[in-house]
Amino acid sequence: LAKSNVMLGVGTDSPVKEHGQYSYHMELKRLVDAGLSDTQAVIAATRNGAIALKKSKQLGTIEAGKLADILIINGRPWDNIDDIEKIETVIINGRIGYSVN
Repeated sequence: LAKSNVMLGVGTDSPVKEHGQYSYHMELKRLVDAGLSDTQAVIAATRNGAIALKKSKQLGTIEAGKLADILIINGRPWDNIDDIEKIETVIINGRIGYSVN
């Protein structure tokens, strides 16, 4: 099997509720089931999505000067994609939008 240099992104064209509560998470898990590493799936959902949207200067990675849209997860999804569902806090534009505490 030849190695591919195709960049994968993650996303949906419908509201999450129509596909179930964790449809985005399921998409990441299915990418891992299809052969991506857990790390590759997380990169597809973050950096690669920003690149595809031509927004990589503002989004996609945690760096000084970028918008602060961050998920704080109680786990290591880059090692175990199932941890992606263990969201503790959501930060949107630098403000806490959701927190379990």
